[in-house]
Amino acid sequence: MSTKHLVHGEYIIDTSKTIGGVNSKIYEAFHLKTGEAAIAKVVNYSDNHRNTFIREVQALSNLNDKYSPGIIPLLYYTENISQGVMILPRMKSDLLDLLQAQPQSRFSESVAKQLILQILRGVQSCHIQGIAHLDLKPENVFLSKSGTVFLGDFGSSYSATHDRFIKGCVGTPIYAPPEFTTGKCYDPFLADIWSLGVMCFVLVTGTWPYSATQAACMQTGSPFYLNQKELRSRMKPYLLSRELEEFISMMLQYHPRMRASIDDLLDHRWLKDPVDPVDSTPTTSKEDTSTETTCSGKSLKRSRTGKLSKLRESLKIFFGNHAL
Repeated sequence: MSTKHLVHGEYIIDTSKTIGGVNSKIYEAFHLKTGEAAIAKVVNYSDNHRNTFIREVQALSNLNDKYSPGIIPLLYYTENISQGVMILPRMKSDLLDLLQAQPQSRFSESVAKQLILQILRGVQSCHIQGIAHLDLKPENVFLSKSGTVFLGDFGSSYSATHDRFIKGCVGTPIYAPPEFTTGKCYDPFLADIWSLGVMCFVLVTGTWPYSATQAACMQTGSPFYLNQKELRSRMKPYLLSRELEEFISMMLQYHPRMRASIDDLLDHRWLKDPVDPVDSTPTTSKEDTSTETTCSGKSLKRSRTGKLSKLRESLKIFFGNHAL
């Protein structure tokens, strides 16, 4: 067997080229007996990322053991003194890829409703098991070929034991809550709610709920304030339903204790309204519908034009190329 092909458990990994990864390397993998496609996520410990690997493995193992819906399955893992290896299913795309393929880079309310409902159920699974994701964003939400939504990338996650409150900034700044900038202890589960609010806003508007000044504060770790009047004014141009505006506002509350719980969100009337069957299928890319995505959120194959969406361009403006 070639040195470029490694066997781990019942999987063979093709290390001849990487297909994604930021703090890890992502390779194609296949099941030795069935040939089923997977991906291998290899974390190099020399980069001080062992804790990230351990957090992700522990969170996924715990959630998979409890048969939690909406969570990416951990097929296999192993580690040695220098690196950790995870085998994960290969997904069709991540949510950002799908968002980029939509007209004006945003979903209709009907499509968004279906996606957000599945995302909320996945987060509910985490919170029930005492796990906060702490890096919720479209790049970490994956869709199977059948359109089922899965949460992935648990490297920033927190598993609650005795301490409900934690300190420190993790995840992606543009999706992080205001309390991250205070230096004080915060509730990681309520931090997830804020990130869900930002993601929901992005999915239905194609832009951010922040001003450029607020985004600059987030970049530098300075405190910022987003009030409800300002939030409503940013939603107004997109002609969202009153129920959806209320739904988003329940998550994007500056004070953590004012935010809705996962159960409150799942019981909200916006999610209870029937979905319009005429407007219930998201648009796929006309240039490339065979996109597959690794669980690092990096596409194996992007559209041939290679053009970035306005969403990614705004990330560049706010945080520079290192944020992508």
